[in-house]
Amino acid sequence: MKKTIKAILCAVMVGVMLAGCNADANTSNSSVIDSGVEQESIIITKPDVGWSYDEVSKMLYIDDENIQIPFTVENLGEEFSIKKSTTKIYDDGLCNTTLYKNDVPVLLLEYLEIEDFKQISKKECGNIITYYEDKNTQNDSLVVNGLKLGDTLSEVKSIFGEPSIQNENETIIVYNDKDSGSGCIGFFFNEEKMVYSITLIVK
Repeated sequence: MKKTIKAILCAVMVGVMLAGCNADANTSNSSVIDSGVEQESIIITKPDVGWSYDEVSKMLYIDDENIQIPFTVENLGEEFSIKKSTTKIYDDGLCNTTLYKNDVPVLLLEYLEIEDFKQISKKECGNIITYYEDKNTQNDSLVVNGLKLGDTLSEVKSIFGEPSIQNENETIIVYNDKDSGSGCIGFFFNEEKMVYSITLIVK
């Protein structure tokens, strides 16, 4: 991949002045909702008072399976894995890695305070990014509140409403948590205004 997760998050924080993306993600229980059971993806309609971390934490589906956020790789199930070859640990403890399901890449995960690869599977992840090869990637196995990679800017706004923050050409838009004012979900668009990446920001 041409960009690392670190670069993507820097683009969000610098480009649209999003603060508070990297919060402590070590306080919640990790789980998968009804693991192994296919479910119809439920769309959460836009609340009148704005979005919250709790609502965003229920939005992710992989192959029709609702994934509770935050989670640990270990608790997701045997079909999920990470690889040392696609993991990068930086000097400051920031770590990003690719999550695989049945050896197919599905998500990009960010962690804080990582010293060794062995720590990762048992630790709750920080920011979660939908996996993409390039800006034209489409992956129908990933659904976030009814939206998939390749959906349009207008489709995102029809479900989420007007964003809290956006850059000048609307290639990055962010929705803030209604209480903290920090970002809880962000969308990245290619030149055709189609989604190529979705970031779920852990509280």
